[in-house]
Amino acid sequence: MDDVVDSKQITRNPLRLSPNPLTIKELDINGLNASLVDIEIYTLAGKRLFSKTKHLAQESLHLGSLKEGVYVVRILNRDTGDAYYDKLLIMN
Repeated sequence: MDDVVDSKQITRNPLRLSPNPLTIKELDINGLNASLVDIEIYTLAGKRLFSKTKHLAQESLHLGSLKEGVYVVRILNRDTGDAYYDKLLIMN
C-alpha cells in the first residue's frame, strides 16, 4: 500500500456496505456524510484493485471485475481527513 495509516485517523465506522457478503456486482455504501470521498478496494495482500473519487451520501458501485474473495474497503473523507475501513466478502 502506498499510504501509512495513522491511528488518529481511524474513527468509529459509520459506513454500511450492503449487501455484504456481496453476491451481486453492485455494492451500496451508506452512512457517510461527506461532500467528497476517495473509495479504494484492496486485496488482503495490500494490492489496490479499485480507486474512485466520488461525491457521496449514498453511492452504488459496480464491482463486476472483482473475483470471489475477501477485500478491504477504504474510504477517505476529504472533508475531515478521516479514513474508514471495512471488510468486503464477494461470493458468486
